[in-house]
Amino acid sequence: MAGEKEIIDVVDENDNIIGRASRVACHIDNSLIHRGVMLLLFDSTNRVFLTQRGENKSEFPGALDASVAGHVRSGESYEQRAERELQEELGVSGVELKKVGKFNCFTASERAIEGVFACKFDGELVLGEAASGKFYTLKEAGDAIAFGNATPWLEGGWKLFKQFWLKEQAREAREREKQRAKRVAAQKDLTKNVVT
Repeated sequence: MAGEKEIIDVVDENDNIIGRASRVACHIDNSLIHRGVMLLLFDSTNRVFLTQRGENKSEFPGALDASVAGHVRSGESYEQRAERELQEELGVSGVELKKVGKFNCFTASERAIEGVFACKFDGELVLGEAASGKFYTLKEAGDAIAFGNATPWLEGGWKLFKQFWLKEQAREAREREKQRAKRVAAQKDLTKNVVT
């Protein structure tokens, strides 16, 4: 079984590495906190691609899930794992990942610190392990997640993403305003030079 051979870092509640264990051991012994990663992939119209977990999954079969998600292997960074999951599960590489943040995802069967990333991509997606997937508007995604059949890491990651999204929108609005102010100032200078 792959999970028995997959070695992941065990961490404390502050995300400091304190040991190593198999993925299976981390799911059996709920005192072992480990690292997970999830990524939300958006297209240029800001629709998010969410997947449906296969019915054969041992945890949360059939649940709505992130674009990609996985356990961070020992010695791997959150970002390295996100890049690898993106390539393995959707066939996407070479895109810029934005770090959204981290949160504690503690459930009855798992205790993980989840690293959350987002990216934009408009090309073809090739589904790996997921049973299916589709693009949702932000409202549709929020409604589907709130409906209650989502993985706990998607629920927590979505909350974190919404905070990130609001900050990004405010940052982009400030940047647009700066650019507009520069254009107005340049136009005034041009008009001033023409008049004199």
